[in-house]
Amino acid sequence: MTAAIETRALRKVYNEKVVALDGLDLTVNEGEFFGLLGPNGAGKTTTIGILTTRVLPTSGEAHVAGANVTTQSADARRRIGVVPQRPNPDRGLRVMENLIFHATYFGVPRSVANKRASDLMERLGFADKKDAKVDPLSGGQQQRLMSE
Repeated sequence: MTAAIETRALRKVYNEKVVALDGLDLTVNEGEFFGLLGPNGAGKTTTIGILTTRVLPTSGEAHVAGANVTTQSADARRRIGVVPQRPNPDRGLRVMENLIFHATYFGVPRSVANKRASDLMERLGFADKKDAKVDPLSGGQQQRLMSE
C-alpha cells in the first residue's frame, strides 16, 4: 500500500524550549481513515501545521502523497486540500486577490491564476464582488471562496 502521510522522527521545538513533537513516526496509507486525537499540548496542531507546510519541523521528515513537505512544499500543497473550521480569507486583500494569492501559493503561475480566478468568481456567483474586501461576503460565500 502507498502512504498518503508519512512522518519519520518528526520533531518540532519552539523557542528552543518547548518540545511540541518529539520523534513522531506515523504512516497513514491511501484509503485509510485516520483521526489525530490527544490532550492539549500533545502536538496535534503542530503536526497538521507541518503536514500542510505552514510550520517547519526542527528535524525529521514528513511526506504527503510522496512529496517532502520541507523540500517539495509546493508539490505537497498541490496534493492536499484543507478546509478550516472557520473561513479564514486574508481580510487585507480583495476577493479576487485572495484567489490569486492562494493559487500562486500552490504553484500556479500568476497569468494562469488570474484567468482561473475570474472563471471561478463567475462560477461561484459573485463576480460582481471581485474588487470588494471579503468582510461583506456572507459566511457561506467566504467558505466557498476558501474551499475552491
